[in-house]
Amino acid sequence: MEYSIYEQIQNAVTAQGRLPEDFQLPDEAPDTQVKFAPGAMDGIIFYHTGSQSEEPEGYSLLINAIETAAEGKRDEAVRLVYDFAAKYHVLGMIDLFQEYVMENRDRIPVGNIIDLAVHLMIKGTKAEAVKFGMSLLELINLDGQDELKDSIRLLALEDEFTLYAAFLMQNWENPNKELFYILQKVEGWGRVHLVRMIEADSEEIEEWLVRNGVHNDVIPAYSGLDCYTKVHYLERIQNPALDLEAYRGLANILDAMLDEGPVAGISALENAQEVVQAFFEAAKARTDLEAQDYVPLINLKERIADANEESPSAFYMDLSDFLQSDPVKKTVQSALIRKEGFEIARRLGMNYQEYAYQAIKEDFVKNAWIASLLIVDDYKVQEVVDLAYDKLQVERLATGTADELGLGEEFKAHQALTMVLQVLRNRMNVGENLIRPALKSPVVNNRNMALSVLEEWMKTSGKTIQEISPNMAEYLKEILQGEVRDDIRQKIEQILNNRVAHTDGR
Repeated sequence: MEYSIYEQIQNAVTAQGRLPEDFQLPDEAPDTQVKFAPGAMDGIIFYHTGSQSEEPEGYSLLINAIETAAEGKRDEAVRLVYDFAAKYHVLGMIDLFQEYVMENRDRIPVGNIIDLAVHLMIKGTKAEAVKFGMSLLELINLDGQDELKDSIRLLALEDEFTLYAAFLMQNWENPNKELFYILQKVEGWGRVHLVRMIEADSEEIEEWLVRNGVHNDVIPAYSGLDCYTKVHYLERIQNPALDLEAYRGLANILDAMLDEGPVAGISALENAQEVVQAFFEAAKARTDLEAQDYVPLINLKERIADANEESPSAFYMDLSDFLQSDPVKKTVQSALIRKEGFEIARRLGMNYQEYAYQAIKEDFVKNAWIASLLIVDDYKVQEVVDLAYDKLQVERLATGTADELGLGEEFKAHQALTMVLQVLRNRMNVGENLIRPALKSPVVNNRNMALSVLEEWMKTSGKTIQEISPNMAEYLKEILQGEVRDDIRQKIEQILNNRVAHTDGR
């Protein structure tokens, strides 16, 4: 028996009223399609595609479902919705089909539409079908429908449906209270949407947004500007009694606004210079900052530098001087002694390498990302590679090719190996003792990364793999037939047959 989406969520929710971190609905996408995190496709549509202005493809299926349900043929209507759900997305069509129902409400029996909507929401086994049902319920007054409201609250806990639950909650009594309750229980795209939608109409909500608003599992930038506009930012950052955690929250908000890759941020402010100056003054006045607290200031400095102004501004010079001051360096140096803050020290131009080298000697798996920095910085490259070989016991990782994604604790060493391999692309003939075991790893990413290193060596040198490393060429021939994936076998064949594009276009 296939459980409905609602039932799967209901069975998984914890005593704390949230879903476990490892909860996943069955993936509906075919293996040939790109997989999205819960709510990600709707996030892309909402933030980067825009709503539909014309009747989109697939819309007729939903209208046919509405008309079929109106005739009392619910099961047939459900099948039409499932046909839609297999190929299309509801989000861009909500206004259109809601308008259709409203325009035809005199002839469409409302009871039949409610019946279809509730059935899809509670019994639906496809995500877009559940969303369609929830969107139809926006047309209904749910006052007094406590059981239905509880069902909507439950679905809201899954990031895939948080946005649709929020649309419904906006029409309830005390909508902000409802949104805030869910906001504290979701961390992915659901949190991004709710931070945008909620009103900071109480000190409790505003404080929560200060300390948590940009902390999500997507990208903080999506919520940076939303949080800024809702927390009285300038008033708070200029408060001399600001506690450290609140300061850090405001720093994170500013830092999120500096990243304008996905959405508008700091550039959307008319008083951006006043804001960054106030933040800088607040930072300088504090004596309780730790190494990690300087990251937003470093990011700010780098953003100003990237603007390519003809001459550095006075603010930029003050910020640079502060980051090179003795108190800052002393704080970061203390972090290095504790085997922390390596990348911060690196970005400040401090000598971090020997501390980092000792850290990878002690725990290579945990600190593999630091090992990759050392290789990039040309520090004891061969020694780092040899440490990777020994500490990761890479020969033991070469258990044979398989189709593993490499997620979870049992694959930590495989993940560490990938981190090191990815920085060997520009290191000709370095790390073959890591590449060979990686090519027999059960983790797909290990094998792909190892082959990408060889491809890059060929591209940059203009040589064949046989010229670069005859032993590696023979090894590739040896493992070719044992590879379980067609795409990786094809890559190996391309390398062996010198069908890799070189940087000179050959």
